[in-house]
Amino acid sequence: MNTVFEKNRCCGCSACSRICPVGAITMVEDGEGFLYPEINQEKCIQCGACHRICAFNTQIEKQEIGKVYAVQNKEEELRNKATSGGFFHIIASYTIKNGGVVYGAALNEELVVEHQRAEKQEELEKFYGSKYVQSDLHKIYESLLRDIKENRLVLFTGTPCQVAEVRQYYQMHNGDIKRLITCDFVCHGVPSRKIFKEHIQFLEKEYKKKIVSYKFRTKDYGWKGHHEKAIFEGGEDTEKSHKECVDIYKELYGSLNIIRPSCYECPYAKSEHISDMTMGDFWGIENYEEEFKDNKGTSFVMINSQQGQKIFEELKEEMIYKEEKIEICRNPQLKGPTSKPKNREKFWNEYSSKGYKYIAKKYTTYGLVKKARVTAYQILKKMKLK
Repeated sequence: MNTVFEKNRCCGCSACSRICPVGAITMVEDGEGFLYPEINQEKCIQCGACHRICAFNTQIEKQEIGKVYAVQNKEEELRNKATSGGFFHIIASYTIKNGGVVYGAALNEELVVEHQRAEKQEELEKFYGSKYVQSDLHKIYESLLRDIKENRLVLFTGTPCQVAEVRQYYQMHNGDIKRLITCDFVCHGVPSRKIFKEHIQFLEKEYKKKIVSYKFRTKDYGWKGHHEKAIFEGGEDTEKSHKECVDIYKELYGSLNIIRPSCYECPYAKSEHISDMTMGDFWGIENYEEEFKDNKGTSFVMINSQQGQKIFEELKEEMIYKEEKIEICRNPQLKGPTSKPKNREKFWNEYSSKGYKYIAKKYTTYGLVKKARVTAYQILKKMKLK
């Protein structure tokens, strides 16, 4: 068994394993929790399908940057449920109203982030909100193939590299690319699913309760900032208890040590995108436009194709929007990939040898906050006794 590609040139989408005509490729998780393809050389027939479908071998067509918009969903309830301005619901609802299906990232019952399929309006809520974990695609390829054969209208949302894979999958199965709407997002890099799994286990042990849902970014304190929340059985959440534990994952993600190696060399972290539209948070818009200053969320929407512009024109009645210049959006991943931390190798060596709790204490404020809380409690207890 040999790896098909080098780790810094593999986004883990599993498309190569699905396209292989003889089943020679298996996706295997490494010590960091990322999936990589391994090839059985005895089965391999050297057809080259795995190389042709690879996102790192896909040529990004050079094109002029399309129009850029600041967008807010007119329905306040839907905007409040979204991470930014609620643009996703607008385009997803449009797809379903036109007889199509939607693919997006969702948390399953085991709190694993995976891509799922929806063809009803009430199914869209599972896709709301950012998921800061790499999403598993392998389950959707069979249903995608059925949708291709039935010529269904499909909206696929995901990271830029995932969009590239799905477009290649369509073309290699002779799908009508005009029946595929693609919407990627401004991606900072995909974190390890292994670290997130251990984070959930750590919280359950700390609180002695089972977690049934997890919010990677809530608007409990407004759109700005990054506030996470774990929801336990019975409805109680970490906002009602000590919050420093749930912030561990946020801080580990912010350190950039837990994102996939290929993200540091991402060929899609630039202004040219392969999707029809790109969405994200429109950071900095409040400095230029008074009407977008309510701290409830504004979407950044960049049009990358004629199809994307045509669809956007059809959606305008459902949103508050204004055309803007790309230069005012404070999203560095529109200019280049995330920089690799200097201590990344040391981080993973310490995680491998000493475990999750050790890196939580060393690389986040968890240990400091907890120590300060205990100290404060002891001081108050002594004052009460006196």
